[in-house]
Amino acid sequence: MTQPKRPAPVVPVTRAGGGQVKSTTSDLDPTRAGAAAILRDLLSQWGIGDLYADAMRLIKQGLDENAVLIQLQDTDAYKRRFAGNELRRKAGLAVLSPAEYVSVETSLKDVMRQYGLPAGFYDSPDDLTKFIGSDVSPQELSQRAAAAQKIWLSGNNDLKSQWRDYYGLSDGDGIASLLDPKVALPIIDQKLTAAQIGAAARRQGLDVDRTRAEYFQSHGVDEASALKGYSDIAASQAITEDIARRFGETFSQADAEDDTLLGLASAQRKRKDLYGKESALFSGRSGADQSALSKSTAGSY
Repeated sequence: MTQPKRPAPVVPVTRAGGGQVKSTTSDLDPTRAGAAAILRDLLSQWGIGDLYADAMRLIKQGLDENAVLIQLQDTDAYKRRFAGNELRRKAGLAVLSPAEYVSVETSLKDVMRQYGLPAGFYDSPDDLTKFIGSDVSPQELSQRAAAAQKIWLSGNNDLKSQWRDYYGLSDGDGIASLLDPKVALPIIDQKLTAAQIGAAARRQGLDVDRTRAEYFQSHGVDEASALKGYSDIAASQAITEDIARRFGETFSQADAEDDTLLGLASAQRKRKDLYGKESALFSGRSGADQSALSKSTAGSY
């Protein structure tokens, strides 16, 4: 009895646009059918399932799995999908395999979510291409995202305000500038520390301009030392200025910064000389409050 003819099996492949390609494998031997199944899964994982029809055509021409993948690399769809590799090639960087490329993309997206960055900030395919093409690793992006969170998402208004004053950026532009792969990470770190120094001064009612804050940063002042330093300056500066005026001299905020933040010998001598004169004038007793004076001079020399 003649059996009814069965239809050829089909392999559905999801297109990037949501449609499906139906490619028959009934005319392939088991080895080629297995290769087709592997390629189907790989192309789907890589986000270029559209190329399965091309893969099937090449398999039917007798190419094996590896040869097919090499051929597919010359297609426009493949080049668009892994566009970051072309940027890497032009920059003299090693090209990533598709599996490595997808893994890096996933890690970059995870960093965005981890730090709660707003949707739309460098999370599109084109943005991920820029990160990969610029060799921005997930670890580096994590550092950038941490800075963005600290300034713009943590609720630290002093730091946010200081960043605006120094670098003139709105919230959105500020986040974008920190994530921008064209801006070197060391520059981001330097700006962040400078803004932290300025914010530390602002909390004490003092003002430090951008050039001065960046100078302190370049000489090793960090947020912790700025917080302590400006607290000490705020506590002692009025007393020191009064003493200086008494002797027709000055001891400015810059002098206090040079002494307290930078430990410059010239500023330390200036403070020491002023307090020496004050002590001599009052026979060992300061004309200012003794406890405040002791506190203000502690560790200065």
